[in-house]
Amino acid sequence: MICTDLENIRNSYDLIQSRPGRKYTALVTSNYHVYRAMRYARKVGLKAVGIGAHVASYYWPSAIIREFVAVHREKKHRLLYIVGYLMVISPLLMIWLIE
Repeated sequence: MICTDLENIRNSYDLIQSRPGRKYTALVTSNYHVYRAMRYARKVGLKAVGIGAHVASYYWPSAIIREFVAVHREKKHRLLYIVGYLMVISPLLMIWLIE
């Protein structure tokens, strides 16, 4: 069984809420992954601070591409990406084709 990040955060949220007392949560992940992990935490309702761990520089290009694709698979980001493409790239292509 493969668990997704969102499932892991939901399960963590349930465990945190089942404990009594004040709750201070730090979400520690790879530094390129903090943005998406914090989006998932907000979606679940988990109040947390995101902390990014260092990643080797040779791994960055593939990691950033993977994060970009993962974030833009979400409906809200996909719509923004398409609108941005239509507003910016399409007119530039049209100008280039006309010339």
